[in-house]
Amino acid sequence: MAALLPVAVVAELSQKTRTAIVAEFPAYTPPAAEKSKPTSFGAPAPLSDEPYVRLPNYRVEDKRVPVVDPDHWLGPAELQKKQLREYKKSMTPLGWLLNGWYIPLIGSPPAARAKAQYESNRLAAEFARLNDLAEAIAKIDPAEAAKLRVSLDPSKLPKN
Repeated sequence: MAALLPVAVVAELSQKTRTAIVAEFPAYTPPAAEKSKPTSFGAPAPLSDEPYVRLPNYRVEDKRVPVVDPDHWLGPAELQKKQLREYKKSMTPLGWLLNGWYIPLIGSPPAARAKAQYESNRLAAEFARLNDLAEAIAKIDPAEAAKLRVSLDPSKLPKN
C-alpha cells in the first residue's frame, strides 16, 4: 500500500506511527553518576633509573600446524630410491663403483648403507637446528638455553 501512496503521505504516516510509539514509552530518567574510583591507569609511570620496563611473564601457546617431514609422504620404495640417490651423490664415481656391490654374508647392501647414512644426516641436521635454536634462546634466557643444551648432549640420549 505504501508504494501506491505519495511520498508525503508515507512520511506523514510514519510520523504518526512514531509519535504513537513514543507516547507509549515511560519518561527517560538518566542513571545516577557513579563515584569514580582512583585507578593507576591514567597515572604516570613511576620514575626509575632502569632503561627497561618490566612486564609480567606471559605464556604464549603455539597454535601452528605441525610441520610434517616430507619423507612421510613417500612410500617405502620411493624412500629407498631417494636414499640411494643421495648416497650415490655423496660419492665419487670410483667410490660408487667400489661400494655399489657387496658379498651377501660379509657386507651390507648399498640400500642398507644408504639408509644408515640418510638417517645419520637427518639426525645431524636436526641437532644443528636445535643448537641454532639454543643459541638464539641464549640471547634472551641463558638458563633455558643451558637446559636445552644439556638435553641435547649426545651422551645422555637414549640408546636404540
